[in-house]
Amino acid sequence: MKRILFSLISSLTLSTAALAAPGDTTVVQAHPQTSFLSYGNFDHPVTFPSGTTSYRKVNMTFTLGKETCPSTEQYCAQWDYTVRITVMTPTDTFELGRFITPYAHSSYPNMPLNWKHDYVFDVTDFYPILKNNATMRIKYEGYSWGFTGSLKFDFVEGTPPRDVVSVKKMWNNSFAFGQTANPINNNTAPISFTKPTDAVYAEAYHIISGHGSDDQTNNCAEFCNKWYRWMVDGNNVEQRNIWRNDCGVNWVYPQSGTWVYNRANWCPGDVVFPIVHKVPASSLTGASFNAGLEFQAYTSSNQANPPSYTTSNTLFFYKEFNHTTDAGIEDIIAPSNKDLYFRSNPICGEVKVKVKNYGKNALTSINFDYGIVGEPAATYTWTGNIGSMENAIISLPTIPSFKTITGNHQFKAVITGTNGTTDQESHNDTAHSNFTAPPHWDKGNFIIRMVSSSFTQAGNASKWIIRDEAGNIVFQKSSSVASQVNNDTIHLENGCYAMEVIAEAGYGFRFLTAFTPGSLTVRQYDNNTSLSLPKYNPGNANLAGDFGSGFIQEFVVTNSEPLPVGIKKWNNDIQMSVSPNPAKSQLTVKLEGINDPQATIHLKNILGQTVLEVKANQAENIINISHLSAGVYTLIYESNKGSKLEKVVISK
Repeated sequence: MKRILFSLISSLTLSTAALAAPGDTTVVQAHPQTSFLSYGNFDHPVTFPSGTTSYRKVNMTFTLGKETCPSTEQYCAQWDYTVRITVMTPTDTFELGRFITPYAHSSYPNMPLNWKHDYVFDVTDFYPILKNNATMRIKYEGYSWGFTGSLKFDFVEGTPPRDVVSVKKMWNNSFAFGQTANPINNNTAPISFTKPTDAVYAEAYHIISGHGSDDQTNNCAEFCNKWYRWMVDGNNVEQRNIWRNDCGVNWVYPQSGTWVYNRANWCPGDVVFPIVHKVPASSLTGASFNAGLEFQAYTSSNQANPPSYTTSNTLFFYKEFNHTTDAGIEDIIAPSNKDLYFRSNPICGEVKVKVKNYGKNALTSINFDYGIVGEPAATYTWTGNIGSMENAIISLPTIPSFKTITGNHQFKAVITGTNGTTDQESHNDTAHSNFTAPPHWDKGNFIIRMVSSSFTQAGNASKWIIRDEAGNIVFQKSSSVASQVNNDTIHLENGCYAMEVIAEAGYGFRFLTAFTPGSLTVRQYDNNTSLSLPKYNPGNANLAGDFGSGFIQEFVVTNSEPLPVGIKKWNNDIQMSVSPNPAKSQLTVKLEGINDPQATIHLKNILGQTVLEVKANQAENIINISHLSAGVYTLIYESNKGSKLEKVVISK
């Protein structure tokens, strides 16, 4: 059951006690859709529930959208801007969440003018201050327009993992980093806290991101990897790097800017994930303790305009856990049509679910029922170890019908038991997802053409790997030579496969205009039809290959046929280069590591007819093609070790 509480009607009252039932949800529209036409604060009054009802989960959803900019606006939704979401109560101010807008130019096919995305934050522990009248503040730290935003809260009734005793703000500000006259550690010095008598645990909810650039060498604080320490009673409890090293696998790509660059705990288009720091039990034995942050020593080269870290810390005091064993399904990652999981879908292989341990005891086993809605459920028992309040992504065995279905479907996963007994909280045990079936690649014979980019920095090998359903590598290719052309013919039997494409340095096969792009195509062997790779090509050939670190394309092979007569199985060890390409009168075919006096090279036209065949028993073979008509041909090398294939263009 869903109830909506409109923030604009402050006189509205609901008898929530009479209506209360676990799982019921009260929706609070906290901020209407707003156009961000200036840097600064966008405030809106809100009326939250009264605080008389128990909620097991409170989610805050910020919906980011786009709109047409005035003709005078030079940069429309093109930059990575910080958005901070704050609640202002009658007595204090707390930051609830933060994200960075994507580089979202509308010329990119995945960023049309009607693009929207929901940024969802779990703010359950803030519930003691999310009640009655308050003001929601959206701080838009942008200098160009084109973005819109709205904000709502979902209050889900039930028993929370732990009751919050007290909420205390530590800091909520931006502090200069490396400024000698104003050291950052002076602003985050230890603060003394008195422990509530009924508190058993204490944890800090820390949101931090680095911004600014002081010089081209250090690039602090946006592009420098520095650390800080969580200090309690003078002890270094935890040291954390203020850094995201996974921007190359960002969920939203490609973007119209430097989205692949790793940054100081943020990536363009993504949430600034909060860091949770625990107060040690030894510091909670007394009546009080002190806690603060200590940053790595640094002196900025720009003392007048130094870089900064924007940091907010909120300290929570909790009672004892309400359940000893409580596993909850946070989301279904695969199969799913959510844009957040685009890189992981569609699937024909393992199911992936995100699970959180909301209980006091570690989770060592979880029983699942799962499957496509309308079909018999599969069962699986996972074993491992998930600590209290920790998340884990769990893989479940594939569903056989993934290999036969087409179109759109719904998936369901249910936790039926934990640690050998009944889960103590059933209301978070079930999750659903909508998904699309994986593509079917027919006949099993394919030509994979990969051309590496001109980017030759060490560690930037271009790779593709094909694994079968059991995870075994059946084919692979790697190239660390700039602009190298690789053509491979492969044969696959019927079944489920995953093709992983990797750019080791994280810049894809294309990145803006930084280098000459590479390319990747998969074609049917018999008719040269190109197979769709939507994670490689978003719908604009000029953006194809701008995928960052890599992606996985799962597919189902159907109606597998034997390799055509005369074509031996692909062999990854054969090294062959063909030049020039395009060619006019002759081709030079160079071979490495091959010694087969009976090897041959033959050319086929687009009809599959052999138009030329020669011996290929030299390391360098010169082939006369002056008599052939202009067109596209397939050059096939055959030896006792296998075959290699490459497309050749003859121009006249």
